[in-house]
Formats: sequence, structure tokens, C-alpha cells
Amino acid sequence: SATLYSTNATAGPVISQLRQGAVVEAEFTLYGAGQVWTFVMLADQKISGFVRSENLRKKEAEQTTR
Repeated sequence: SATLYSTNATAGPVISQLRQGAVVEAEFTLYGAGQVWTFVMLADQKISGFVRSENLRKKEAEQTTR
């Protein structure tokens, strides 16, 4: 799981806990002080916030058979 924060700091208020496999839409990424944060949106829950980028995995592109 990953924690969704209202700010790009672990000391910030927690919005939600994301379960493994949760699908999020990355809006932008912040780099600084040795940390990387991604602002994400969960459309199905209508919430958004910051998550440590190291806790995210990119969805593998679907392959089509021709």
C-alpha cells in the first residue's frame, strides 16, 4: 500500500491509504531534497493528493495481437 498525502511531505495530513493495485492518474511530479513525489488523482473516488513516487508502478501497456 501507499499513503496519499495532502502535501508533498510525510509530515503532511494523510488523505487516504492506497491499496496495492489501485489505479491512479499521475498529473505531475516534484523533485527536491532527495525525494520524488507524484500528484495523483483517483477518479473512481474523486480524491487527489501526493504519493511518494517510489511507491508507484507504471501500468504495462496492453499488447494487441495482429
